[in-house]
Amino acid sequence: VDAFAVGAVRAIRDSGRRVPDDVMVVTRYDGPRARTCEPPLTAVDLQLDRAASDAVELLLARLRGEDPAPREVPGTAVTAPEPRVIARASSLRAP
Repeated sequence: VDAFAVGAVRAIRDSGRRVPDDVMVVTRYDGPRARTCEPPLTAVDLQLDRAASDAVELLLARLRGEDPAPREVPGTAVTAPEPRVIARASSLRAP
């Protein structure tokens, strides 16, 4: 997903516009390309590493016949980590 945002930055520049002065760019994945793009991309950190780890632990517990984690929401055993916005230069304009 961050590859698309980096491509958008290139297309914006190719059209003669500037990021973030003319167009702000934000991605929903805080991957290496988001952090190393020029300008660095504002991103939503979905904490995918933690979500994947939680999913594996849940699966392993079920395979062992255990009832994992107390149920906080009917029909689920774990809650997803809270996403957070990481503001970077691609969406910040000087006043």
